[in-house]
Amino acid sequence: MGLGQIFGMSDFSSSLPPTSGGAPQGGGEPRGGGVRRWLGGLAVALGFAKFGKWLMLLLKLKWVAGALKSVLSMAARLGVYSALYGWRFAAGFTVQLLIHELGHVFVARRYGIPVSAPMFVPFVGALILLKERPAKARQEAWMAMGGPMAGGLVAVFLHGAGVWMDSTFLILMALIGYMLNLFNLFPVGQMDGGRTVQAITPLLWIPGYVGMVWYAFEHPSVLVFLILALGFRQFLSAFRHETEEQRVYREMSGLARFAITVAYFGTMAVLAAGYVMAEGQLAARMPVR
Repeated sequence: MGLGQIFGMSDFSSSLPPTSGGAPQGGGEPRGGGVRRWLGGLAVALGFAKFGKWLMLLLKLKWVAGALKSVLSMAARLGVYSALYGWRFAAGFTVQLLIHELGHVFVARRYGIPVSAPMFVPFVGALILLKERPAKARQEAWMAMGGPMAGGLVAVFLHGAGVWMDSTFLILMALIGYMLNLFNLFPVGQMDGGRTVQAITPLLWIPGYVGMVWYAFEHPSVLVFLILALGFRQFLSAFRHETEEQRVYREMSGLARFAITVAYFGTMAVLAAGYVMAEGQLAARMPVR
């Protein structure tokens, strides 16, 4: 299956430092704490996998095999992240990724395009596989936007709940959600933003790629360099005249293009504003040293 048939959500978590979870502040991690964290993560993974397996069977889904693979990959992610960051962070992070991917799935099914169940890869992200290509760029754009819009709504909900309940953890989860979905709207490569802006103008791939190069220098990681490598051909194509096939694929009414443009930049604006607000609120809660 080609790269053009993969919808994924990139994960920046490889840059996050591991936390001891229950270790006392200033006192380091207690003896054996690392082993306990990994055993706890394994328990979370096995428990989730067992529960998910029976849930899928009870629901009698037609795509049980695919759903089971999804559940097992989610369990693996939960186990790894529980060991590194604690089970609450792992659960909050993974659920937000799941909802993002389900946003893609929902729009794809509205267009009658069959897709796989979401798959999770620790430190890489999550993805779904399209079993056939969208007929038009506008369909691909709305499928791409389905993830960040669903994920953004969850982040806004968590942010509001965190402020209302005075919960630092919920505000942190909202910050993570804003960051994840905003990052995926970068107009480059096979990311959600790269797929969306081809329906607006492929010229947006140029500043998107340049911006990702800058990001790679500021926050170097294997994932970012992989995104750049996979998006390089698309970046070069922005400088060429589009073919007749590409012109037909991108053909749509002015109103349809305007709606996609408003959805794309509007979602980016909401996510960026939410991120700035959540970051400021978390900074205000940090103890002064």
